[in-house]
Amino acid sequence: MKTAEKYSRWVLLWKDFCDLGDGRGRSYPEFTFSVNKWYLFQGYLKQFTEDGDLNRVRSAINRHFDDEVQERPIMGVAVRRSIVEWKMEMDEMKKARGEEPGLNRVPCPEAAVRMLIEEGERADGADLGWFALQLVMLLCWLRADSVAGFQPGDCVVNADGSLTVCVRHMKMRPEFKTNPGVIEIAAPGPDGLHWRRRAVHVLRRANQRYPGWLTLLSERVPPREKAGSAAASFMTAVLRRLCGSLVLPAGCVISSHSWREMAAVSSYKADHNTFRMTSRGFWKRPETMWQSYIEPFLWFPFSALLAELYDDLH
Repeated sequence: MKTAEKYSRWVLLWKDFCDLGDGRGRSYPEFTFSVNKWYLFQGYLKQFTEDGDLNRVRSAINRHFDDEVQERPIMGVAVRRSIVEWKMEMDEMKKARGEEPGLNRVPCPEAAVRMLIEEGERADGADLGWFALQLVMLLCWLRADSVAGFQPGDCVVNADGSLTVCVRHMKMRPEFKTNPGVIEIAAPGPDGLHWRRRAVHVLRRANQRYPGWLTLLSERVPPREKAGSAAASFMTAVLRRLCGSLVLPAGCVISSHSWREMAAVSSYKADHNTFRMTSRGFWKRPETMWQSYIEPFLWFPFSALLAELYDDLH
C-alpha cells in the first residue's frame, strides 16, 4: 500500500502546503526539505489539527519521501526539538480551554480493569450502565468517541457469552457511518472466574437491569464533538468516579482514552496473534499498531488478567 493511501491526511496536507508555497504564487518543491520549511509547515497545520503527536505526521511524510525518492529527510536534533515544542504548545492550548492534556498514549493500569469488573458485578441502576460502557470500550479497544455513537441494540450479548458489537463512529473510518464495522468477540471458556466471562456478565446484567445503558454517553455527548475529545473527557471523569477508591502510585494515570494502548501492548506481551489484534483495533496495517500503540509502551508489565481478557486473540 502506498504511503499516500495509508497516511492520506498528512501527505495531502503536505502536498497542499507545497502547492500553496510562499503565498505569492511560488510553490515549494514537494520533495525538498529544510528545518525552516518544516516549521512553516507546522504553522500551516495548526488550522487543521490539534493532535499533540507530531511524530505521526513526520513519519507519514518521511514514508512518502521514501516511496518516491528513497530518503527520509525529516530527522535530526532540530526536528526532534520542534516535535517537543509542538506537543507543549498543544497541551497549553488544551489547558487554556480547561481540558486535561495527555489522556491518551498512557495505558491504564491493571488495577483499574480489575476494579471495573469487580465493582460492575455489584453495581445497579445508572452506575451499572456506566460500568458496562467502560467494559465495552475495554473489550473492543474503542475510543470514547465510538461509544458516543452507540445506538440501542449495538451490543449483543449472545447466550454462549460471545459479543457482537456494531461500531458506527471511528477515527479515520468515515465509511462506518453508513456501513458500520462489526466486532465479534468469542465466548470464553466455561470457567466462571474467567475475566472475560466476568466482564460479559456485567454487560448481560446491564441489558437486564438497565436497558438504556448503551446510549448513556450519546445522550450527553454527540460523536465527533471537538474531534472526540469531549467524549474522552466525559468518560475519563466517569471512570475516575467509578474507580474513586483505587489508590495508585504517583504518575499512574486512569483515563478512558487509553484502553487501546493498554489492550495492544498487553496483548503483545501475551504473545497474542498480531493480525487478529490489528483487526480488533481496526488498524489498516500492523505497523501502525506497533509504532503508535505498542513500541512506546514496552515498559508496560505483562498481566495475566489482561492476557486472559483478550485470549480470544491468541
